[in-house]
Amino acid sequence: MNIKKRLKKFAHLIFYILWIFPVKRNRILFSSFQGKGYGDNMKPIADKLLEDDEIEIIWLVSKHYDDMPSRIKQVNTKGLKRLYYIATSKVWLNNERFSSYIRKRKNQVYFQTWHSSLRLKKIEADAADSLPDSYIEAAKNDSDMINYILCGCEFSKKTYSESFWYNGPVLMCGTPRLDKFFDKNECGRISSELKEKLGINGKKIILYAPTFRNADSEFTGTLDFNRFAGEYLPEDEYVILVRMHPLSKAEFDTAPNVINVTDYPNMQDLLILCDFLVTDYSGCCFDTLVQKKPCIMYIPDLDDYLAKDRNLYFTFDELPFEKAVTPDELKEIITKFDKEAYEEKVDSFTKEIGFAETGKASEYVSNMIKEIVHNEKV
Repeated sequence: MNIKKRLKKFAHLIFYILWIFPVKRNRILFSSFQGKGYGDNMKPIADKLLEDDEIEIIWLVSKHYDDMPSRIKQVNTKGLKRLYYIATSKVWLNNERFSSYIRKRKNQVYFQTWHSSLRLKKIEADAADSLPDSYIEAAKNDSDMINYILCGCEFSKKTYSESFWYNGPVLMCGTPRLDKFFDKNECGRISSELKEKLGINGKKIILYAPTFRNADSEFTGTLDFNRFAGEYLPEDEYVILVRMHPLSKAEFDTAPNVINVTDYPNMQDLLILCDFLVTDYSGCCFDTLVQKKPCIMYIPDLDDYLAKDRNLYFTFDELPFEKAVTPDELKEIITKFDKEAYEEKVDSFTKEIGFAETGKASEYVSNMIKEIVHNEKV
């Protein structure tokens, strides 16, 4: 038996031993991007739950985060303490997959929020040929434990039902991380505070957020953002924010009008702040739909990506977003953007996918959790 199998068997044993401890009715456990910060779909739900003094919130983290509310107990993603809190929390929330050795008790409830409002890259069973066996094992185990998956459009509901190795309820309640986009005052506050924090004054803001590549954890995208910022756009008019995917381990230097925001935990705040999103195959493009924020897909490597990484749910002709394959094309779209034509395409696309975001998702889920916490019979 190799060391990985031994460790897995040991983890199984420890996990079952921990079942001697009772499940705490008011304990809620959050897991987001393997411990990377207070953000994504988890944060707005947790913010709502913090209004209830009886609820105890556990957050799995890869390091300590000073910006996390003091009422939240931070527990490292490694070590036995994590297993104890998983085994004794009444409700779990996760936006990825739990490890294959995790087991849910009958009286625990698991909400899977996933980490995209809609996806461009094929996922789970639809992309099984490109996924390692260890991931598929963990994914199937995770889906067997899920009680509810959150959803914000009919297309996503179909994807979860057909490719997620899951046969349970899909809640058409919306995507919690998109709720703030419906609040203009909140968006204004976030934009103003971020501009001050980042030292941005009077410039148009481009957010560059490429997705990761399965074979390259150091990938920083196909756009040379330092060169683009210096040669293609006037430095006194534009600034580029660069945000790598949460799974990326890439490190890079930046030019004077380029800012690295990879460690900023809330992608949605950055989408509120920016004037343009530039991405490639990331599902973050769909987070722009609520605000009809200009989104440009920079895809010079499309053929290579499709051959080596993932197939897609949509062709780029089916998407409402602008497309560029050269820096010159990208510059022209940014400097001559047709807002009216773009918004018409967004309206048509959202109707086609059965868009169902209302800005109330975090309230809906937090109310479900509060009912579970305060109902001894659940």
